[in-house]
Amino acid sequence: MADSSDEKTNTTASPGIVTAGSKHDLQSAQVDALDHHDVGAEDEVPRPVGWMYKSFKLGPFGFSCYASPPTQLVIVAFVCFLCPGMFNAVNGLGGGGQLNATVADNANVAVYSTFSIVGFFAGSLVNRLGIRLTLSFGGLGYFLYVASYLSYNHNANAGFVTFAGAFLGLCAGLLWSAQGAIMLSYPPEQSKGKYISWFWMIFNLGGVIGSLVPLGQNINSTAGAVNDGTYIGFMILTLIGAVLAWFLVDARHVRRADGSRVILMKHYQFNDVNGARFNIRTRALNNVLYWSSQIVGAFVLGYALDIESVRRSIRARAALAILFGLTMVIWGGGYAFQKNYDRAATEAKDYVTMDWTTSGYVGPMFLYMFYGFFDAAWQTVVYWYMGSMSNNSRKLANFVGFYKGIQSAGAAISYRIDALKAPFMNEFASNWALLAGSLLIAAPVIMMKIKDTVPIEEDLKFSDETLEDVKGMGMDTELMHYALSNQFTSSSPAKASNHWGHEPPLYKYYTVIGAASDPKRRTSVRGVGWGVPRTGSLPSPWPRGYTKDDQTTPDGPGYLESKPPPSSSSAKDVGEQTQEKLAVFITVPLVSLARAAELWKQRRGHVHFAAMTGADNSGLRSGVYQALLGISIFSIVYYVYWQLTIGASRRRMIKEHGCKPVSKCPAWDPILGLDFFLTQRKALNEHRILAHTRSRFTAMDVNTFQIKLLAQTLTVTIEPENLKAIQSLQFKQFGLGSRRIKAFTPFLGTGIFTTDGAAWSNSRNMLRPNFTRSQVGDLAMFETHVNHLILAIPRDGSTVDLQELFFRLTIDSATEFLFGESTNCLAPGISTVSARQFAESFMRGQETIGRNARWGPIAKLFVDNQFKKDCDFVHDFVDSFVEKGLAYRDSGAAEKGDGRYVFCYELVKQTQNKVQIRSELLNILLAGRDTTASLLSDLWFEIARRPDVWAKLRAEVDELGGEKPTFAQIKDMKYLRFVLNECLRLHPVVPSNSREAFEDTVLPVGGGPDGKSPIFIPKGRVVAWSVYTMHRRKDYYGEDAEEFKPERWETLRPGWEYLPFNGGPRICIGQQFALTEASYTTIRLMQEFKAVESRDNRPWTEWLTLTCTGLHGAKVSLTPA
Repeated sequence: MADSSDEKTNTTASPGIVTAGSKHDLQSAQVDALDHHDVGAEDEVPRPVGWMYKSFKLGPFGFSCYASPPTQLVIVAFVCFLCPGMFNAVNGLGGGGQLNATVADNANVAVYSTFSIVGFFAGSLVNRLGIRLTLSFGGLGYFLYVASYLSYNHNANAGFVTFAGAFLGLCAGLLWSAQGAIMLSYPPEQSKGKYISWFWMIFNLGGVIGSLVPLGQNINSTAGAVNDGTYIGFMILTLIGAVLAWFLVDARHVRRADGSRVILMKHYQFNDVNGARFNIRTRALNNVLYWSSQIVGAFVLGYALDIESVRRSIRARAALAILFGLTMVIWGGGYAFQKNYDRAATEAKDYVTMDWTTSGYVGPMFLYMFYGFFDAAWQTVVYWYMGSMSNNSRKLANFVGFYKGIQSAGAAISYRIDALKAPFMNEFASNWALLAGSLLIAAPVIMMKIKDTVPIEEDLKFSDETLEDVKGMGMDTELMHYALSNQFTSSSPAKASNHWGHEPPLYKYYTVIGAASDPKRRTSVRGVGWGVPRTGSLPSPWPRGYTKDDQTTPDGPGYLESKPPPSSSSAKDVGEQTQEKLAVFITVPLVSLARAAELWKQRRGHVHFAAMTGADNSGLRSGVYQALLGISIFSIVYYVYWQLTIGASRRRMIKEHGCKPVSKCPAWDPILGLDFFLTQRKALNEHRILAHTRSRFTAMDVNTFQIKLLAQTLTVTIEPENLKAIQSLQFKQFGLGSRRIKAFTPFLGTGIFTTDGAAWSNSRNMLRPNFTRSQVGDLAMFETHVNHLILAIPRDGSTVDLQELFFRLTIDSATEFLFGESTNCLAPGISTVSARQFAESFMRGQETIGRNARWGPIAKLFVDNQFKKDCDFVHDFVDSFVEKGLAYRDSGAAEKGDGRYVFCYELVKQTQNKVQIRSELLNILLAGRDTTASLLSDLWFEIARRPDVWAKLRAEVDELGGEKPTFAQIKDMKYLRFVLNECLRLHPVVPSNSREAFEDTVLPVGGGPDGKSPIFIPKGRVVAWSVYTMHRRKDYYGEDAEEFKPERWETLRPGWEYLPFNGGPRICIGQQFALTEASYTTIRLMQEFKAVESRDNRPWTEWLTLTCTGLHGAKVSLTPA
């Protein structure tokens, strides 16, 4: 043993070699430093060598080193300045700067919905991927989000904006979790308020600068939307922010002033106030003031929370009182302002938004500024509360991720409610109530649980760090280990050596579960000297299963596996842990999720010590636990919130309209509806799906019922009053639905049959002029192709399938009408190979999209490589005619005219968009080919079996005297019209249809035991109807409703119970074209052939694709006249 002077010399010469005496001298000061996490000024502690650890001065100003917490925090703040700050500036304009706020609402629903889920496990991802990568990746999401608005300015692609919002939700979850970990774990405890304040001031400066951009560019504009330059400026700034994140240093290189390392491991105001009440330049000015006020709020609250003369627990209570006061005063003023306007007023066409020159602007301006001040105060205090609970970056990354997740869930719900056009006052009241209520709930826990300091051993729990990893430079490792070991009570190092036979081993305080957290199981480390285990057997506080031999070396079994703590001490551990869990959960809801997972693992004894075993998978399991807990909590919170908002609104609507429940179709699988899917699929394959659907109505003895199909709820009806409401009276409340549009669009493009809303209206307005009486009545074109049909029919009395010939006829006539050139499928000598291939590809393509529309997501299970080839060929074929049409227009021939009508040539006069022209042509081709061919096939199937009908019809045709009919003569042929009507009644070309509700609504009948009460239809519900079944209702068509009887039309005057061509605004614009072509073809065939005989005795069987016709065709023999 060295003497005293040697010991002191050794201590001075080499701080890493410390003798017993030196440890005893340093003990009190170093342990005190550990308890407070802050030794002293930066230059009092040695730092590592390297450029990043060199501080510097600029004139009278001194600056921290690059790897110091202040510098790193400033960099992170500027990343958020450039990314979320610009996002705030865009959203602060109201509706993302767009005239249509619904686009921004839907995008923000996507942002915060995704954010709310990602936030639950973002902390684990940040801990695994690192700060720089997650911050930089997060910044890219903001760039894409702003770019989507620029794109929307040009192509109105709302889908891209929504996608960008969802992607931003992922990125923002990672960015904010990483930011929170740095902001709350880097600073020492006594400076956290200042650090939070610095961050929020710099961050909100982004909102100020970002708001100055549109203010400067739109200062002379009173329009409702910003220009392209605004978005481009934001894109550049957000991209710079993503790059700036890479200038951060790894957290392991960061050094605090004491030399220690970091422990590793707004909506209502924007849309409903600013967006609704002010024009673009005033909104930009309001944004500047709003974010400037946030800077003031962050500064005032941040520095107030770090007043060292007041204990932290007292500051926490005072901050709570201040927040409650601000909530009542500022939002009380907001209530007075909100009473002056509502949503209906702001959406009126004659509504005039407020400008800064408008009288009375000053009051709302200051209110908006106070909103900004309040938001910064709230965020600063909440972050300070989280920072008061830990200094561990791993924990804080989880805390912030979960906090932002729940916050984002609320924001998503809020934006969705705004998109649903809820009253402004309702949104205001919910915000105010939630803010005030959350403070009242959190108050008891904040006052009891926020402590004046957090011991370092608490911060090291569940981390991969040791005291050696985080100690300040110059501190002695052994001293810290011994000082914090709770198993030593003796005061002499000599006794320790005598007991163990060598110097006592180094224990990591966390190698025994619960030991460090129980004050009764450790002695005070100040002024105690050396601590060694008590003589004799191991002390009782040690976990059962350990022996002295287990601890003789650092490699002992006791280090490799933890054992459950004894019940005598675990009860107190669990009690303290539960109290902490409750405190965190109520104070900041999301923080509890991470802590709950860790506490659960601790009680179960599943902690693995990576420092000893070299194998640590607790981080992965922790992430899984956190994700599961987070999703569960989010689901519960969302369910409660949904019931209090949307659910309550729906219950009111049901009560007001007297809605009654709809009869439910019996099923053994009421959740997924697999039984219905299987029976439907079987019936479809057996070509009896229409009869099967009708049998359900008959069996249940109802006209409206509800079913489950592949987890989707459908309402099925055959009530004319419901169809009248859907297709006419409540037309704007229903649309085609996403399933149908997704299925049809790859093949047909965006045309009249694949769009809703404004896009559909535009298509219809463009197409309707092309179906005037003069165009439909041009029968000369029909005559050419009917002659080809007549020549294709055998005249020797042999059997012919007219259905096949009719489909060739209609595609020939339709392509000539649309493209100016016919496929000539009925004229093999004229038809080209490409034209015949087009007809085949078009047939296969429509069968595929019909199947995809019918089965929805299940259709992806059907691998159809041919479909892509068919789409490409059909598109290329039609594109060639589009090019000809554009060339025809450019040549000037369109102005001169050649006497021939071509549909494509008329379209190119209205638009030069090649894709739109192609889409409209394909949509019309689908209707023009299938409708007429199916009608003709079914018509000749029936009249070939009814000599009486043939005789009456032939007598009417003979009145023409063999002359080719004119359009006017066709219109006057009543019995022919009766025959066509009866054929469309029994064999509707589109035998079933559906619409999806765009909003919560009510249909007039179908509910209650008698089916006469109104029924509630929630938003997103698909309402289907069976025209096939409705056309066979005996209460409308008599007991002989299933018979083919044209004579019934002599007196029958149906309303909405007869729908062969739909009704309302979406009634088929080409119905007269189809009826005229079918009539003309029938007349000409009857003029050429005097008799018809059916050659197929099988009953009519359905063949259902997008349309419906007979499976067996129309096999007949014809006798020439």
